[in-house]
Amino acid sequence: MRRRCLRLTGFGLALSGVLFVGACSSEDAPAKASKCGDQTCGEYQRCDVSGQAPACVCVTGHTGVDCAECEAGYVLLGSACVPEPIDCDDNPCGSRGLCVSEPLGDRCQCFPAYTGPTCAQCAEGYQDNDEDGTCAEACGHPSSNVECEAPLVCDDSTGTAACGCPSGTTGASCELCLPGHARRGDGFCYQTCDHPDIDCGAPRHCFDDERREPARCVCPVGYAGSACGECAPDFSADSQGHCVRDAVGGFDLLTTGVVEGRRALVALDSSTGKSAPLRTIDSDIRGLARDPAAGTLYVSSGSQISTLDVASGATTLIAALGMGHGTPLGWRPLTGKLHSLRSGSPYTLVSVDPQTGTVEDVAPTGESWVWAMTHDPGADRLLVLRSQGSSPSVIAIDPVTGQATPAGDLAGMTALGASHSYGGLALLPGGALAVLAAAVLTEEQRRVAGCAYAAHRLGLDGYDTASGKSDYFYNGPQGTHVLAASGSGREIVGYESYTGPGTVLRIASQNPQAFICIRTYEETLTIEIASNAKFAGGVIYSYESGFLANVEGGYTPTSARIVAFGGSQANFSALTAHPQVFRSLTSAEVQDRLLGGFDLAPAAAPTRLFSFGLAGLTALGSVATPELRGTAGLTRL
Repeated sequence: MRRRCLRLTGFGLALSGVLFVGACSSEDAPAKASKCGDQTCGEYQRCDVSGQAPACVCVTGHTGVDCAECEAGYVLLGSACVPEPIDCDDNPCGSRGLCVSEPLGDRCQCFPAYTGPTCAQCAEGYQDNDEDGTCAEACGHPSSNVECEAPLVCDDSTGTAACGCPSGTTGASCELCLPGHARRGDGFCYQTCDHPDIDCGAPRHCFDDERREPARCVCPVGYAGSACGECAPDFSADSQGHCVRDAVGGFDLLTTGVVEGRRALVALDSSTGKSAPLRTIDSDIRGLARDPAAGTLYVSSGSQISTLDVASGATTLIAALGMGHGTPLGWRPLTGKLHSLRSGSPYTLVSVDPQTGTVEDVAPTGESWVWAMTHDPGADRLLVLRSQGSSPSVIAIDPVTGQATPAGDLAGMTALGASHSYGGLALLPGGALAVLAAAVLTEEQRRVAGCAYAAHRLGLDGYDTASGKSDYFYNGPQGTHVLAASGSGREIVGYESYTGPGTVLRIASQNPQAFICIRTYEETLTIEIASNAKFAGGVIYSYESGFLANVEGGYTPTSARIVAFGGSQANFSALTAHPQVFRSLTSAEVQDRLLGGFDLAPAAAPTRLFSFGLAGLTALGSVATPELRGTAGLTRL
């Protein structure tokens, strides 16, 4: 590890005839920005892996939001904070320790609660959260006698260790999040970008991934440091000072996605689905096309076509026109011109001269709802991706006449515009057609995804990848329906219905890790809990119906509960008679957990890269692109 602490010897900093020696460890040496979990540590930070998740912390002697300031008792020399020379005549230790004169220099011998060159910091197990200059026992101190009954926890944020609600929570039972906080998968409340303490100055921005960490200030892709003036790992400065990715070997496609809350240009490996962000971009780019001979990248956004410099992120406007839904864009090397579609009824094929910006109408195509475009040089045709309320299809368009010919339907992907993916189209080096879109979810998969989302928002982790089933009934059958877990480990057992009155739903799960998920519209259900039922928790959503409840004798109450919420006409009064099993959520709790809507906000279908043979659009396979979010546009790199 590079060492940047200064070791001072000689008489350059002798004070009152006493020599000062500043020392530090390689662990605390400021170093180049490095990756730490999902974060990038700055020059004055190191990665601490002692907690539940890796976190960037200040190296010894540094403090402040970005660790660029020196703690009390330290001074900045060069690029590091080192212990300040002291003189016992100046009473540097104050009431926090005794000053001792030794041959190598004066030093502070700190009392037990203090540490640091001048005893200005609290020792491990102590805190000064009220900033009154006195270090008191922290909650984690071995001698602390504070014992709290759940959900209360020991809290020393006021400067005195005492029982209180967990950080960010409030309410009689700590059941609500404070403003500027939101609940995560582990049930705690974390800071969001709305928190008043989060103030990110440009070029940084606030990012909240809605997972088990607070919102934080992040730099644009490729940059790091307190002012984003350094290059992040895997990036280096070019001759203009722009941070560019060191290598893109193995990546053959280019797309856009959402990286840490902002749109970015992303390189993609068509064989593995692996991706690597290249550059944060400011505009909402939907179409991509590239001139491989000149290396020029063209982008479309809204009604504009521009060039994009990958190194700087700067765009230069070429032309403006009212384009179609996905702002499709294609490059035709034969003429050195761009093609797109002008919105209308139907869409009109246009060509754009990138040298002059001249826009020429070619011909009406008879097509609409086109999201992406690419050029097939083998047949000198434009291939466009079309989707309107069904599976996407490919249309071949003659670039000279505008005549459109169906090339075939694309199986395995959802309709575009109905998900977070707007799709992309490009030809792979081997001649296959690559399509970037969201994969199709079956109705049962959609219901299970909604249940997994609810489990996460209720504080149960690991259900996003759990096995599951969710039965669905419309106008029958009535009678008794049994919810029984089929295995062990995390499992989702769901029920959704539009059935009339007279249905009994019997929960007989024997799996203590099963999550019960019930959704109804307007029927009245009787919910039975078997005497030997075991489950990890559950949720009931009702649009406007009521419930009857029956808990069999011998049922052993546990901490697992089924919580209920729904529309304004939903009636959960019968459930309150069994508080050991059921609990109704207040409207504030529903909002706090981001629960709402009859679909329980199911997760968007994952994005995949599909490949098809041009002859008949035969499906060749697909790969997952797990790192991509909000994709739009696709072109050869």
